[in-house]
This record gives sequence, structure tokens and C-alpha cells, in this order.
Amino acid sequence: MNNPNTIITIFGGTGDLTYRKLLPAFYNLVHGNKFSASSHIVIVGRRDFTTESYREQLRPWIESNSRYSVNDAVFDQFLNHIHYIKITFTEFEGYPHLRDFYSSLDKSDGIVHQHLFYFAVSPSYFVTIANHLNKAGLADEARLIIEKPFGNDLKSSIAINEALEQLFNPENIFRIDHYLAKEMVQNILTLRFENALFESVWNADMIDNIQISATETVGVESRGNFYDTVGALKDMIQSHLLQVLSIVTMEKPLSLDATDLHTMQENALDAFTIRNPQTDIVYGQYTEHKDSKSYINEDNVNSQSKTETFVAFKGYVETPRLHNVPIFVRTGKRMHRRSTEVVVELKSQEHAPRNLIVIKIQPDEGVYVRFNMNKPGTDGEKQTVYLDFCKSCNYVFRQETPEAYERLLNAALNNDHTLFASFKQVVQCWTLVESWIEASQNNPIHDYKAYTDGPQASHDLLKQHHTTWFSEQVLGDVYEIEHNE
Repeated sequence: MNNPNTIITIFGGTGDLTYRKLLPAFYNLVHGNKFSASSHIVIVGRRDFTTESYREQLRPWIESNSRYSVNDAVFDQFLNHIHYIKITFTEFEGYPHLRDFYSSLDKSDGIVHQHLFYFAVSPSYFVTIANHLNKAGLADEARLIIEKPFGNDLKSSIAINEALEQLFNPENIFRIDHYLAKEMVQNILTLRFENALFESVWNADMIDNIQISATETVGVESRGNFYDTVGALKDMIQSHLLQVLSIVTMEKPLSLDATDLHTMQENALDAFTIRNPQTDIVYGQYTEHKDSKSYINEDNVNSQSKTETFVAFKGYVETPRLHNVPIFVRTGKRMHRRSTEVVVELKSQEHAPRNLIVIKIQPDEGVYVRFNMNKPGTDGEKQTVYLDFCKSCNYVFRQETPEAYERLLNAALNNDHTLFASFKQVVQCWTLVESWIEASQNNPIHDYKAYTDGPQASHDLLKQHHTTWFSEQVLGDVYEIEHNE
């Protein structure tokens, strides 16, 4: 344990994010002895809970979402950190009460706690809550975590950031993109820069193309109101996949501290371009198939909606290292499988099948390498073989790997910005996405059947480059299927 005595206050503490991600992450920190005994978690909400009644309904959430089996002694210890305060966070009158409660915790523990505020609410409330905290004298020297989306567009993102930085020290603002904290996203850095085997081939002389793919089998479910105003490009590309792209394509940083990492990621985003958005961006929308409705028949979705549930594009990082290497990115809902992966396809040698390096990010985690060998017992006949490190298939590895939010919360408690996005990155991502939206507004929306691998136009995009989307089933995929049946 190395984090200081802190009061963490969660606004939006009765929402799905808190129950499914944040509180299980805190339980994991308590279980791993990484949470100070004199730290507290204050839940702010409008529902009629008391601290006792709020605590009483937490166990099923922790049992379902913690990476550890729930231990009674540890769970009781965890509950002792939890407090519930009922206030309407849009109205100032509750904030003096909150301040008084903090004072009582300071007095009870005999220390003055640091403060970390977590805004697990819509970005439309960020500035309102921040203003009330400041008026109550609670913003000074406090740290602040804000969830994506960082605004609804570039303009609102800049306005929110300017308002927050007037109230909080800019160095104390942590912008969460949980993809940056995923185990295998962080392992890309180690894979690239700590292995001569991979570092030596990570360049345009050796790489034919790079694919970054995040596919989901779920539809929009209960998020129709939100999703129909956003779409796949803003929901997944604007933050998650552009951040992954920056790590895959950046130059080696001078160090692994936050400043150096962010500088290299920012340089990569500056260099990224889609040369022809009219032809190199493909939009799709799922239609009825098997047990799935069409997107336009989902709850709270406009029946005439042109919102994309799938997007794929081809771009380039205009740097000497990766000059003219096409980078294909796709994401979609109601697709054939749930998988997030980075595929580096190397150039063929004398017409042999191309070597692949596949970084599996979720649901399974690991690295898959495909290469060529002589087939045993034949007269020089070749075969394709592979090395498959399935990190997820090892129970100890699975249990000992922190969840993304667990890493993020621990990092914020220790004032470590490495796993968080800089505001410049946020601006870069919004700028790119808004320019693509403007340039591709007349691009067609292609239908694709639910539970398939996306519209044909996305396959044609890769066919032009004589390749296909990676679709091999590897060991981790099999493990995931077997253990979810």
C-alpha cells in the first residue's frame, strides 16, 4: 500500500458505472492491501439511502464484478470505508453539509485527508458540480477524475476544460479513458520497446499493414437515447481506439513517465491522417438477424436514424518509421464476435504466407505470432505455425491482473498521470473525428446483418490492399467460449 489518506467522493454513486466498475475496483484495492485504512469512499446520490442501507445492497455487485472471490473479513473491511450522503448535486445547498461531513471524518481519524472527486455523471454536469465544490471551499488542492466523453464535441470539450481548470489545478485533473489502463494496451509498450525481436520489425520496411479492431456482439441495449446522438465514430474511435493507435504507432519515449509518454502519443496523433475520407471511411448499421432487432427498431432510437453502429477506415501515420503503412481501424456493435485486438501484418518473404503479430486486448489477453516452418516428414513442404501466449488462460494471471479501473483509481490516488489522457490528446481526437465527419457526411450507411462481420464495403477496403480483417480463432478465444458456456 502506498496511496495517501484520501476521501474519494463519487458523484453519480448510484449509477451503473459505480456499481459495476468503481466499487469492485475499490474492493480489489482493499483486498490487495493497496487502500489506506484511513481513507474513505463517500457516495453522493439523490436516492433515499442511508449509509447502512447503501452498504446492504453492495455484496451482489462485488461478487459479480470483483476479480477476487468475496472474503467476508475483507468485505466487512471494505464496507467500513463506504459512506452515503444524500444531496441533489445540481443544487448548492447540500455542499456545506458535505463539507461538514468531511470535517467529521478528519476529526474522527485525527488527520486532514486529501480529496479526490470522481464525476461519474454526464459531462453536462461537470462544471455545475465543480462550481459548487469551489463555492463550498472544497476544490482547492483537490484532485478530480472525469469520465469520457469529454464533452459532446470539440467546442464543448474546450469549454468544459477551461471552466474546470479555473477551479482545479490543471495538474490535478485526471481524464479517464479506461482502454489506456487495460493490461495488454500497457503491454504494447513492453512488447515494442523491451524486445529486440519486435522493435527491429516495427517499421515501414517490414510492416505491410496494421489493424486495430474492436467488435462487440451486443447492440445498443438501454443506451438508445445516448447512442443515437453519438454513433460508433464518436463513441469508440474518438477516445478509445485513437488512444490505442497512438501507442501502437508512437516513437519510443525518453522515459515511461506521463510527460514523455503523452508527448510521443500526441506526436503520433498529430501525424495521423485519413487521406481520402470520402472513399476510406465506411459506415454501417445493423439490421434484423437471429434474435436481434434492426438498430432502427431498438428502444429509444429514431426509426429513420442514420446513426452508424459500425465504422471502418484506412489511415496513415505520416512519420519516417511508418510512412505509407496503411492502418485499418474498425469498431461495430452486433458483430460476429466480441474482440479487441491489434494486428501487425508483416510483408511476405518470397511469396510465403505473411507473418502476423497479434496483440489480444479483450476479452482474452495475450500475444499470438504466426510464422512459417517446414512440415515434418515432407520434402520441404511449408506450413504455417504459431506461438500463442494466452495470458487469460492462466488462472493465476487472470486473478492477479488488475482491472482497468483498479489501475486507474490506484494511479490517481498516487498522483500518477501515466494511464490518463492529456487534454491535448482529447483536443486532437475531437479535431480528427470532427474533420472526418465533415468530410464524409455524404458517405453511404451500409447495412449489415446482426452477428455478422460488418458490411461488405469494409472488407473491400482491405481487399484493395490485398489483405483481410484478422479472423482466426486462437487459444484465448476458445478459452473464453468454453468458460462462458
